[in-house]
Amino acid sequence: MYFDKVMKKVLYVSPHPYLCSTSSTISYNILKQLSLRDDIYVVCYAIIPEDSTFISDRKITSENIYIFDAKKSEENFEQCLKMSTPDLILINNKLSECVKYFELCEFHKCEKISIVNAYYEHFNSKLVNFLNNTCSEIYTHKNIQLGYEKKLISKEIACSQLKLDSSFFYVLTLTNNNSSRKRYDIYIKSVVMFFKMHDAEITKNVKFVLATNINKHFNLLEIFTIECKKHDLDLKFTDIFVIIQNPHTLDDSLLSLFYNIAAIGLNTSDGDGWGLWNLTHMSHGAPQIVPNLPCFDKFITNENSTCIPSKLSYYVCTNEGGEAHMIDPKVVAQVLFMYVTDKETYDKHSQNAVCETANFCWSNAVSELVAE
Repeated sequence: MYFDKVMKKVLYVSPHPYLCSTSSTISYNILKQLSLRDDIYVVCYAIIPEDSTFISDRKITSENIYIFDAKKSEENFEQCLKMSTPDLILINNKLSECVKYFELCEFHKCEKISIVNAYYEHFNSKLVNFLNNTCSEIYTHKNIQLGYEKKLISKEIACSQLKLDSSFFYVLTLTNNNSSRKRYDIYIKSVVMFFKMHDAEITKNVKFVLATNINKHFNLLEIFTIECKKHDLDLKFTDIFVIIQNPHTLDDSLLSLFYNIAAIGLNTSDGDGWGLWNLTHMSHGAPQIVPNLPCFDKFITNENSTCIPSKLSYYVCTNEGGEAHMIDPKVVAQVLFMYVTDKETYDKHSQNAVCETANFCWSNAVSELVAE
């Protein structure tokens, strides 16, 4: 490592930047931008969860960025804190993780900033108050505008590389983790209802691209089988879905192919912190179907996508707490049908999606976090 006495030293705590997750993607792009600065030296305490796979096409080689691989969470944090002697501690993670690491460096006197994946409103007040009393700034979807990277190629070329038929209308869902918050039960119910409500001559040309492990929190095949039986439908799971198993192994170039083949995006989560994949997909001209959640306020309108009001809200029984919002599968099915059949609305939303996302860039996000 090298230090310059005039450099501002930053300890940046986050999921490892070379993994495939929203927080990792944010970390990677923040570090890339900081690597361009000659007034900052960054030690990244890069958390590696178990069973993680590194993305092969991510690499930061700048001399002012040092990545400390933290394979056992906070075990080596004190060592990293002493090594970096930071002027600024910047932590990017979900609320409980931000609190945990700030508690570990509570007595280190320096500026402290957090980037919180605030996927719910009304989080546990004790955790929120701790961050408010600890940090000079707290950034969430409410007060920071993230960026994206895109590579436009034709649908035909992308489908060819993925070995998919380019004649289908593809609907993309890249919510990754099969966890309770992602509400894959709502997702499956919406898809089955779409086929139930509409003519087979239209629905037969639609396929759903889903990046998740189908057998974790929700058993997607089982839910699909139950819903088809309830609606007296004879559908085959593999005829409808293109499943990307182990999505955390996808590199950025492969993700880009999926962004280029899919006409629209579908997110049925009951809470979301950033909506980053929806933003990125929108930049490719793809309207999104999303719940009416605060994280989408900055870029989704009913002129470029469809924001579905919640049908039910409930409070989450976890340490972090929070209020979740569920949407109606029947409404999702109706909106899917609208985008598949109404070319005029689709084209209008597609053009507006590109315009709306044009000014989102990572350099703006970093300039807000770490001032020149």
